[in-house]
Amino acid sequence: MNNVLKKWATVLNNREYREELSGEEQIKMREEGVVCIFGASDDLCELRGAFSDEIDCYGGGKFCYVSEADRFVENTYYERNSDELIQVDLDNRFYLEISRDKGYWTYGLPDEVEFEEFRVMEGEELYAIGKLVLVEDLKKIFEK
Repeated sequence: MNNVLKKWATVLNNREYREELSGEEQIKMREEGVVCIFGASDDLCELRGAFSDEIDCYGGGKFCYVSEADRFVENTYYERNSDELIQVDLDNRFYLEISRDKGYWTYGLPDEVEFEEFRVMEGEELYAIGKLVLVEDLKKIFEK
């Protein structure tokens, strides 16, 4: 278990939706090489800290990181957009499996990524189970 991830999970656990991270915390995470993954409405997944991005994920799905385009796309993106200039094989790319099937957001990661979880609340209700990962672990997968 990584102590940095464990520390951040303790700090963030049970934060209120829309109050997940302060600006100072994002800066500190960036310095410590931590990426925080959490939901930010009914259609967005936020990545903050050492890597920042926003994924439009209405309805969930599997989203792969395309380093050549520096963005996440749904795993069927190139099947639906065959005219794209950049065509890449998404089978071996880093992905997030995003779901709201249980009534709250969850984020699945590849088995080789070490992570810690934290809960995001909306009042008394569970809104999301966020993930904390090290950017160095993600980069290893990004570069595959």
